[in-house]
Amino acid sequence: MQSPIAIGVVGVGHLGKRHLQHLLKLNFYNVVGFYDIDEKTQKEVANTYGVAAFQSYEMLLKECDAILIATPTLTHYWYAAEAIKAGKHVFIEKPVTATLEEAQSLLQLSKEANVVVQVGHVERFNPAYLALQSYSLAPTFIDCQRLAQWNPRGTDVSVVLDLMIHDLDIVLQLIPTKIRRISAWGVTLMSDSPDIVNARLEFINNAIVNLTANRIALTNVRKMELYQDNQYIIMDFLKRQSYMFSLTDTPRESPATMVIEKNGKTKFWYQEAIAVPDVDAIQQELKSFAQAILNAEEPPVTLYQAYRTLEIAHRITEKIEHVAL
Repeated sequence: MQSPIAIGVVGVGHLGKRHLQHLLKLNFYNVVGFYDIDEKTQKEVANTYGVAAFQSYEMLLKECDAILIATPTLTHYWYAAEAIKAGKHVFIEKPVTATLEEAQSLLQLSKEANVVVQVGHVERFNPAYLALQSYSLAPTFIDCQRLAQWNPRGTDVSVVLDLMIHDLDIVLQLIPTKIRRISAWGVTLMSDSPDIVNARLEFINNAIVNLTANRIALTNVRKMELYQDNQYIIMDFLKRQSYMFSLTDTPRESPATMVIEKNGKTKFWYQEAIAVPDVDAIQQELKSFAQAILNAEEPPVTLYQAYRTLEIAHRITEKIEHVAL
């Protein structure tokens, strides 16, 4: 068995703590320690998890083979650039950087350093999405809803970079063609940037995607609905479940959910049984990061894919027409 990867964590706020908890459980890793600019947080986390708190990022870098960055988005670039230039593998939480120029710079740096860089688009590892990997998916219309209750954490960026970017990443995997047109509308209420955004993407293959992100909702919703030839598919990322309904010309042994008349023909509407894996998404993405390092292979969520997702997110932001309340 290969030696565990010596890894350090930068930023141990809400998400950083979750990553730290998983890293400590995975045999792939040896958690060297962590760095956080807040002294109170440093002491609390060190005492709770029995992990060394480093007094500087530079000191942590020297002791690690890999770095996990879970700091605020505006600081991602600096931490990642320093790690890559030091020849360290890097896992960066989403969004990869605040600007496209920063993401482009990281792309160049990572090519020169020949290190693994993975970005934390965690919904790629959600059981609801993993359950559909063996199915043929070619949606012509997708409706995405990502609603969250108000939380000041994450408001350093717009709701597009905070929430919608999760769905954008999945959409770009489902429809791997160019976008012909983008339109968007937004409302700013609780923060200095849009808190509610609705966007419409029109692809060159004529597929249409409607995305809604709202961080001031009363309830949490993370759902994506796909429509394709004679099929309707639901991915519920929050409940970690998927459903598929199919329209057929011939009846099956099991009772149909509905029987309808269409163009003078009888059609049968069935719900397909979809087995959803019992996995933890964060644990899965951290496993995949380790495997990419140990096998010297491309990670499942590459820096280039994250850059492309960020590019579309910025194009949506530029297109937002503000709605007055």
